Amino acid sequence: MLTIYVGYKILDHICYSICGDQIVTVDEECDDGNLIIGDGCHFCNYSCQDSCLNCVQGECLKCKEITNNFYQIANSVAQIKSIIY
Repeated sequence: MLTIYVGYKILDHICYSICGDQIVTVDEECDDGNLIIGDGCHFCNYSCQDSCLNCVQGECLKCKEITNNFYQIANSVAQIKSIIY
């Protein structure tokens, strides 16, 4: 008798992971429970938008770096304003 583990199903006596059940199994990188393209996880694999050149675990590093640089600039401006005023 086969044991069925959480996140898996048996089909023709073979155990398969269930993509889309929000349970990450050994053969899935991610499982967000939907099939939305560009949300970081698509068909249980990490994914980014097509324009992303450096996708790491569903995050586009270029976008993340730009956001971080923006916050650094915004913080610098806030510090300058506090010195001036």
